[in-house]
Amino acid sequence: MIRQITPSMRRHLYSASSAPWRELEWSCWDACVIGSGPGGSVAAASLAQAGKRVLLVERGSFRPVDDLNFSVLDMAMRLGQVDLTAGGRTTLHSGRVLGGGSMIFGAVAMQPPSHVFDEWAEASGITGLSGDLLSPHYKYVGDVLSVTRQTARQENRANAIVRLMAAAMGQEAGLELAQRYTAGCRGTGLCTLGCGFDLKGTMVNSFLPLGLETGNLTILTECEAVALETEPARDGLRAVALHVVLRGSQDAVAVRLRIRARRFISASGSLPTSALLMRSRLRPSTCPGGRVSLQPHARHLSRGSGQRPPPSHEWRTCYLQLHRIAEATELLLVRQLGPPVQPRRLHRSSFT
Repeated sequence: MIRQITPSMRRHLYSASSAPWRELEWSCWDACVIGSGPGGSVAAASLAQAGKRVLLVERGSFRPVDDLNFSVLDMAMRLGQVDLTAGGRTTLHSGRVLGGGSMIFGAVAMQPPSHVFDEWAEASGITGLSGDLLSPHYKYVGDVLSVTRQTARQENRANAIVRLMAAAMGQEAGLELAQRYTAGCRGTGLCTLGCGFDLKGTMVNSFLPLGLETGNLTILTECEAVALETEPARDGLRAVALHVVLRGSQDAVAVRLRIRARRFISASGSLPTSALLMRSRLRPSTCPGGRVSLQPHARHLSRGSGQRPPPSHEWRTCYLQLHRIAEATELLLVRQLGPPVQPRRLHRSSFT
């Protein structure tokens, strides 16, 4: 079910220029959530529905659906940004907009098989997670985000490319239609640029309206988390405040605030969260999950994991292999599909 942030809900949604910053600073919230992507929005909405007063801070701005115009370069800059680690070892295109990564992801809904949970538990040291335990939660999220099975009619050029690649590897029979966070998808294939039809399940049309309608959730956009303020506690350190900067237009003067809350949840993505913890001078031992493998072929190591990056010659070999694969794939596609279609500006009327 696609929900809307109604005008009455927008009374609890502030930008840097409209924020009642004195009221925000004087309040002590039950929880402060950093990041409005899938992790942060689900956490904030769930806490608000449980009767907690929640403040959700997001570094990006709120982009209503009328701002989504299917223009590749325009939307890539409006909805996201590229995060880099020192030396450019890791590059990540992340969401910089209300809704976070849900605005720029491909809307594919995949539930990990059981062996993935075993790998996560072994790699992170966090036990107790299993597919059976999380199964009802997957179902709940799927219902809220309108998970539907993709049909053959919705296949587009990108899907055709995947089929050609699978056929080249002799694995075409192993393909299956994916489940996607969509409702009435029109098959434009531009999910990573937002959806101008508002048919892709994002946090803005699902969990955030659920949280806002309770009256317990307040959202502050154009607000960048700088550092957590901590104090000694019996079991280590306890976060007591979050220092933030409100950044509106380039001409506006930045406003610094100190947000107090009983609990803080950082859900701003792997790189921004790690940067926040480092700026807060938290020791590696205070960060749970020393190393977490998100995919078998893409291992993200958190600060303090004890592993060094691979030697530079391994990286060069990896990049060379990827480059050769890309060249071979492009040649195959040009032969079978013809030259790529030149990008053009698309309007809603083009798909009606």
